[in-house]
Amino acid sequence: MAAIHEKKFAKAEGYFDSAIQVSEDFLYSKISQGYMARTDEEINNALQSVDSLIQNNPEIADLILLKGYLLQSTKQYQAAAETFTEYSVKRPKESSILFFIAQNFIR
Repeated sequence: MAAIHEKKFAKAEGYFDSAIQVSEDFLYSKISQGYMARTDEEINNALQSVDSLIQNNPEIADLILLKGYLLQSTKQYQAAAETFTEYSVKRPKESSILFFIAQNFIR
């Protein structure tokens, strides 16, 4: 995920492919698939999947972060801001999330 933040998308995709190859049932493989979603259909499927994963794994903050990114990509800015806010509560030391919260509230 750090590669995505650094805008090294090809590198990130390679990491995600590696995670998926370990096992498609592995939690981080499912998270990887969400980050690789590009089409509207893939993004909508990823949103449904991540909602289910959050219900079963509410302690995994990375799922909440992914949901925020997916909501932002579908222009659901209010929901994205609220989701990023939820993430910030779980990871209060990650101050960079404040940018994403503000960015979505002003859209």
